[in-house]
Amino acid sequence: MSGKGSKGFALFQINSQDVWDADDREYQSIISPKVVQKTAEKVLELHRRESAIAEKRDDSLKNVESVEVKNPTVFPFEKFPKHAPGMGVRLRASPDDFPVAQQKLLDQGRIQRFRACINSSITDLAVLRQLSWSGVPEELRPTVWKLLCDYLPTSPDRRVTVLSDKRKQYSLFVSQYFHLRENPKHKPMFHQIQKDLTRMTLLYRRPEMVAMFERILFVWSMRHPGSGYVQGINDLLTPFFIVFLSEYTHVVLGLTNSTEASRMAFVAHVQVTEAGISR
Repeated sequence: MSGKGSKGFALFQINSQDVWDADDREYQSIISPKVVQKTAEKVLELHRRESAIAEKRDDSLKNVESVEVKNPTVFPFEKFPKHAPGMGVRLRASPDDFPVAQQKLLDQGRIQRFRACINSSITDLAVLRQLSWSGVPEELRPTVWKLLCDYLPTSPDRRVTVLSDKRKQYSLFVSQYFHLRENPKHKPMFHQIQKDLTRMTLLYRRPEMVAMFERILFVWSMRHPGSGYVQGINDLLTPFFIVFLSEYTHVVLGLTNSTEASRMAFVAHVQVTEAGISR
């Protein structure tokens, strides 16, 4: 090859020859071994400090002998431990590491704060929401849910009367609407409710509970024509049923071997619960 083209290519090869040299020694000299050693020492020292702090915290928890609850107070949200997706939490700081007796005392303190709020002359719903943020004690959950759902009045003196009036009102709604399930206009909606209920294992071989769910869902749908019944609404009803029924009985739903008296008592509790979860 000759001419200007060959001379230009030869000049290009000379100028770019260093690009193709596979020698990494110049890059290795950039990082100083002393810098690497100092960085490693800093990391190890930081780890030792964090471990010492964690051990001191564990020792302080073990030395706590009792927890005394006086004048229940409610702390603002910003003073609660902050958690968010992606934020690491040390396992040593977990509540599961508390001694059992100490944890029971803490639970009793929470229950006392809930009771003080619920039984005050006028329940402060803002305080109740704040207390409920980290969970509601099981024994108080039915009452707390009803208060937060605006089903119970904030005045304890009016709750018995209001509950009685609402149960009577629900009975009137059943008389007013439930017979319309056979109406050609509403029959498809009732059929969809029945289809959804057949898939609920909670209701398996419990005709009284199936009938209760049918009444609640159909009456609710008739009173909310804007949305009506949509497939899956029955699943929204289930947690309310479980929580509100627990207020009256802790009997497990497996009642096939129970006495007739127990079954009748259970049915009575179900009927009271039914009126409490239909709005």
